[in-house]
Amino acid sequence: MAASDYPQAIALLEQIVKIQPNSAESYASLGLAYYSMARYDKAAESFRKSVSLNSRLPHTKAFLGMSEAENGHFQESLPLLEKAFATDTDKEIRRMVGLHLEQAYMGLEQPLRAGEVVQTLLRDYPDDPDVLYMASRLFYQLSSRSVAHLIEVAPNSFRVRQLMGDLLEASKQYGPAAVQYRKAIALEPSAPGLHYRLGRMLILSSNDPAAWEEARQAFQEELKIDPTYARCYVELAEMLRKQGRLDEAEKLFARGLSLSADLPEAQVGLGRIQVAQGRLTEALARFQEALRLAPTSDVALFELSRLYERLGRSQEAAAAKAAYEKLHNERMEKSDNILMRLDRAEETSPPAQ
Repeated sequence: MAASDYPQAIALLEQIVKIQPNSAESYASLGLAYYSMARYDKAAESFRKSVSLNSRLPHTKAFLGMSEAENGHFQESLPLLEKAFATDTDKEIRRMVGLHLEQAYMGLEQPLRAGEVVQTLLRDYPDDPDVLYMASRLFYQLSSRSVAHLIEVAPNSFRVRQLMGDLLEASKQYGPAAVQYRKAIALEPSAPGLHYRLGRMLILSSNDPAAWEEARQAFQEELKIDPTYARCYVELAEMLRKQGRLDEAEKLFARGLSLSADLPEAQVGLGRIQVAQGRLTEALARFQEALRLAPTSDVALFELSRLYERLGRSQEAAAAKAAYEKLHNERMEKSDNILMRLDRAEETSPPAQ
């Protein structure tokens, strides 16, 4: 067993349990050898015998539950796994039990319980590849089921179009996302947030003046639905700033901040206006506040580095520029296609010894 020679161990242990048929420890060892060989039916049989001889033997019930789960006997495995997950103090065995418990809950069509287990595993084993894989698979399955069910029960609802827009937006397909948001608005013009999302997609997907005019109208329509939608004021203000209408833009940025004080985009926008007007001390405070609100804002870091240079504060300018470049490069790296990232990691990994 210590040498992982499980076939030989099984042969010897089969002889031992014949000589010592009342040895729970021998049956547990035989079960572990079978489990290590992925012979889960024989493992369950051995663990079951061990438990019948001594139900207090450490970890035996946990391995019996995992063997039953591997055999697809989820109902039988569930009480064993639940108890082991709640009480077993061995960190590695508890991790294994949790993974099997999630599998059992999904096999029994109890996704919410599976989600609870996964959340616990993510808390206790945040960097474990098996846990991350199981979590990713579970959340993907739950998402796919929900999407399919929504389309089935309400195929003509604005929510379906909104969801399609959300998914396209998440994958940075801004033009197609705008199409879906338009369709959602046609079905439910007064739904909160839709006009704002349409405006954002239009700005992100095109530099065409007609698209920007449609975006401006979309933000204004959103404000008719909700006059307190702070981000709409910020978007309208930024459009005015780019047109050189600084006084009007400043008022709208300030209006957005009066409704929601935690908008780094508004602080950056006001800072840019103040730089253009020579109000450098005020601008510095704006950019610093933007970074306090959003420490990973590459835009705020870029503007801050340029302002420090203008103020002659070269060391602070260099530090802000270095932080900006580091953050920008990390963002570019993360934006790569995941398969490209995996291939690049494979190419740069040292050869196996």
